[in-house]
Amino acid sequence: MAGKNTRRWRTQRARASGHARINMVAGDQYVLAPSRGPEPQASVALPAAPTQLFGRHAQLQQVLTLLDPAEQRSSAITVTAVSGLAGVGKTALALYAAHEAVARGWFTGGVLFVPLAGAEQDGAVGADQALGAVLRALGVRDDDLPPTFDEQAALYRCELARRAERGERLLVVADDAAGVAQVRHLVPGSPLHRLLVTSRRSLISPTFPARLIDLAELAPDQAADFMAHALAQAREHDLRPGSERAALAEVAAHCGHLPLALHIAAALLISDPGLPVATLAADLSDMRTRLAVLSCETGGGHSLAVRPAFDLSYSLLRPDQRLAFRLFSVNPGPDLATEGFAALAGVTERDARDVLSALTRAGLMREQPIGSGRWRMHDLIRLYADELSTAQAGTDGREDALDRLLTHYLSATRSASDHLGVPCGEEGAPGSSEKTAHLAWFVDERFNLVSSTRLAAETGRAGLAVALALGLVRFLVEHGYFDDALAAGHHAVAAARKFDDRNLEMTAWGTLGEILQHARRFGAAVDAYKNCLALARELADRHHQTRALLGLGNALRGKGRYTKAVEAFGQGLALSRETEQRHLEAATLCDLGAALRSLRRFDEAIEACEQSIEVFRDLGDRGGEGSALVVLGGALTEVRQFGRAVDVGREAVAIARALGRRSSEAAALASTSWALCEERRFAEAVDACRQSLSVFRDLGDRHREGLALMELAIALQGTRRFDEAIEALRECVDLHGELEDMEAQADALLNLGSALTRAKRYEEAIAVSRRGLVIQAERGDRHREGSALYNLSLLYRVTRRYGEAMSACQRSAAIFRELGDRRSESRVLVNQAVVLLRTRRFMEAVDVRRQAALLSRELGDVDARSRAANRLLAMEERVKDRSRRPLR
Repeated sequence: MAGKNTRRWRTQRARASGHARINMVAGDQYVLAPSRGPEPQASVALPAAPTQLFGRHAQLQQVLTLLDPAEQRSSAITVTAVSGLAGVGKTALALYAAHEAVARGWFTGGVLFVPLAGAEQDGAVGADQALGAVLRALGVRDDDLPPTFDEQAALYRCELARRAERGERLLVVADDAAGVAQVRHLVPGSPLHRLLVTSRRSLISPTFPARLIDLAELAPDQAADFMAHALAQAREHDLRPGSERAALAEVAAHCGHLPLALHIAAALLISDPGLPVATLAADLSDMRTRLAVLSCETGGGHSLAVRPAFDLSYSLLRPDQRLAFRLFSVNPGPDLATEGFAALAGVTERDARDVLSALTRAGLMREQPIGSGRWRMHDLIRLYADELSTAQAGTDGREDALDRLLTHYLSATRSASDHLGVPCGEEGAPGSSEKTAHLAWFVDERFNLVSSTRLAAETGRAGLAVALALGLVRFLVEHGYFDDALAAGHHAVAAARKFDDRNLEMTAWGTLGEILQHARRFGAAVDAYKNCLALARELADRHHQTRALLGLGNALRGKGRYTKAVEAFGQGLALSRETEQRHLEAATLCDLGAALRSLRRFDEAIEACEQSIEVFRDLGDRGGEGSALVVLGGALTEVRQFGRAVDVGREAVAIARALGRRSSEAAALASTSWALCEERRFAEAVDACRQSLSVFRDLGDRHREGLALMELAIALQGTRRFDEAIEALRECVDLHGELEDMEAQADALLNLGSALTRAKRYEEAIAVSRRGLVIQAERGDRHREGSALYNLSLLYRVTRRYGEAMSACQRSAAIFRELGDRRSESRVLVNQAVVLLRTRRFMEAVDVRRQAALLSRELGDVDARSRAANRLLAMEERVKDRSRRPLR
């Protein structure tokens, strides 16, 4: 009976193993010699580990902690499953950890390595083959192998239990498992032993209690170090790792920091020691051929390449998963939300998540971060998917899928933009949580939306391109994403021009002008608005003519061409009134007031602002009313109506707060602070400026942050906190320098010079003021140039450099006289008289002081006139006194 059973077992064994033999080659390592039969065989020798492991310190420590024999409780985790996409370094990590564990003496019962070839559709090692091989490696004789799989699994558990009783710990490393079924029966029953598995798939099953460790690609620096180490290890005197570090980083980036691709790229460089790294980087820069470049010959007709590794993973997918994998690459951005993929694939969101989760378990993408509902492919996997999708575009319905995706993006963009554009407190306004959700959506989808605008333009979908750009503008410019906004605007213009759609082109130019203006590229904005205006006139579109003139006026104002700006506003105002476009009329009046103020035509500016406020109130537009109040407050401060200016500013602040418009609130606070300073209410001014500064920083509005810093510094000087003021102004100068806003930087330098002067740091003040003067002269801003010269004249006078002081006074007075700014001219003449007095040119000093007094009388400045009269009398008495002195 026993003999019959033995013969039956041998027959079963022959069919299962193909007459393989086990040879012991070391005390704890075994090799299963392959048979000549058709079925693949398992081997149980532990291969060599990599000499160095880059970028995996945290994961290595995690694996070693799980393998540590110190943890032997019944609840100890005995199975560790390392997963990730093909070529990410799963096997390298497992082998490194296994060798380290052996070196620490943790597994006295042996370490077995079982390559399962799970990614090979037709060549994967079966679960029965793997289990049989492990049993043989554990010393079970062929004659003692049970005939059935379940019996072998029972024998495996018994063998591990027997070793546990002897205190012999065993580690089984199962590499490249296709799924849980392949390794389920290798799970040890004793907490003393460990099973370490690698797989491209996430090994998840109720019957497989594993700790999951997911591997991603390396960090950029680690990837570059990986390649540098490979080159140095191959050739000790290879200079390229040191001399072409930047090119190595570029190659690593083109490899997506994927270890397999990095290995191949390093092999290409090692095989050709004279090949510059930059040349390989250039070869890899073309996405169309990148996968083909990442291939190298390894000898004997074999090669190592990225594409075959991806082919294996792709071949294991179901047909519906393959289609989803291919269609995912249609999205032009770096990642895709579940709802976006649902629109793209034409399925429900629930079905979309199911198929994306399946692709994640297959190691072909990942949800990042987990639970976010946003999915991302590795760059090389994405190229691979795009190749497949392009080849099967007709079958997959790729163009229809793209239409669905772009339409989804446009609809969602319009909805989010509309919700963000309705201020809190107005009828139909969303709640704060809803606005936050829409803002978060824009942040998440920003790259996708800008890329979709480009793709729509490139693929002949001009209407979609322009509509997407229009929908994006508000969000992008209000949150400082000017480069993205400019890209979207240029794509829209290119699309409209390419397909010769004049209406779309007109709209696109207007949109681009608005973006350029917000980006403070005023020259380019002027050109864009002129193009929009020309097309609007050609098409007899009076609405767009009015809008273009409004935009053109503001762009000209940004360039400091205030007279031209007033002309454009005047044309736009007349047109808006003719066509009864009252909103545009009110907006034009408000901006006209700002331009008139810059020309120091303050009475006209006040009148324009008051008319604007009246129209906005008639329309019930509280936001527009608040904006006009801010401009009016500034003009009132210029004409020294400080109390009214403060009241107007506070009204603007209240409106902005009621509407939930933080940016408008901050602008109103900053404007009000100036009037508060003039009323010598410096503590209130400092508080207003700090509130304004905090808001602009929260919003990321760096330009207005700089302006708030300047207002804060002025207020701080009023409290004699000069060091704080100087620090704020230096920060302001640097900020505007980074933004390349020369006008604002020059203003900051002017104020910094004043602060340094009041702190008695005269030489620093002179250097800073000279720098500001040069910028103003280069910009052609005559009024600011005159102010800079006046500040310098004061500094020269204090430092007794009277010749330079006189020259600065004369130049400054001439500029203000030319501009018709009598008040500023009077102020300069007063300083000039003091300089003349200090140089004992008494009669000239009296004449100049008399001119200043006359100007004060013309301006109706009673206080200034009385002060001038008193000073003039004192000066005349002083001159008479000196003339009575006898000559010596």
